[in-house]
Amino acid sequence: MAGVLGVYPRFELFHFQPALAYLAIASGIFVSKLNWKNIPTKIFIIIYSLGCLYLLGGFFMRNYKEGTRFYEANVIDVVDYVKYNTDPGDAIFVLNWWDNIYTLTDTVPSTNPWVPQLSWYLERPGIQEEMIEGLVENPPKFIIFSPYSSFGLSAYIPQKVYNYVTENYKLGNRVDNLEILIPKK
Repeated sequence: MAGVLGVYPRFELFHFQPALAYLAIASGIFVSKLNWKNIPTKIFIIIYSLGCLYLLGGFFMRNYKEGTRFYEANVIDVVDYVKYNTDPGDAIFVLNWWDNIYTLTDTVPSTNPWVPQLSWYLERPGIQEEMIEGLVENPPKFIIFSPYSSFGLSAYIPQKVYNYVTENYKLGNRVDNLEILIPKK
């Protein structure tokens, strides 16, 4: 039962997948040690199995035909746009969106260091300043920007980086719900 969690490409808790093998082994050992002649044990296993099937079924029904996570239709649209407008090795900058764009488009981040856009990384002293230095020294051909939301991880605004980008870049195009920012000069 535990192994089923890692089969579906949109599994929400994908960070948990390395533990699935151990969970499956532990579940097998637990089930093999049970006294199957005991009626309460049988009832527990049936209820537990039905509960797991209900939870997994709900997840599968919500995500049916959604495609592989991080490679949805809008990601493919952005990848196609970037590939068409850049050469391999060109520097771009992705602000508030999936960093897998660099790999999928054969581009590189214009910032050094490249830092995942999560508050626990970007609020470290000096990180945003180093990113801005990278943007100045190695200006990106364009910036892929996803507008900030009102909640969740995409609500965090790295203020110094955001201020630099809004002062030096303007809207050049839109691809799906993303803005393609180009230099103002």
